[in-house]
Amino acid sequence: MLVLKYICFIIAVVTTGLYINNLIVDFTRAMTWGKTVTFGSEEAEKGRQQEPDDYTMFRFALSIIMGITWGVVFLV
Repeated sequence: MLVLKYICFIIAVVTTGLYINNLIVDFTRAMTWGKTVTFGSEEAEKGRQQEPDDYTMFRFALSIIMGITWGVVFLV
């Protein structure tokens, strides 16, 4: 049981770090979109609309993993 807690703790710490990193990257990219994206081209608009969805889905998956692993660490 101690080995399971240790493995879950490592996974929880890594996923928490990835979650925080993903939030920071998402916020900084949102602030620079107006400066780096060439407006008017269809490819730029498609890329601009799809990127936030990718970050959102990745954060959603990380939050599920964090919920399970931190739950195991604290409750078991």
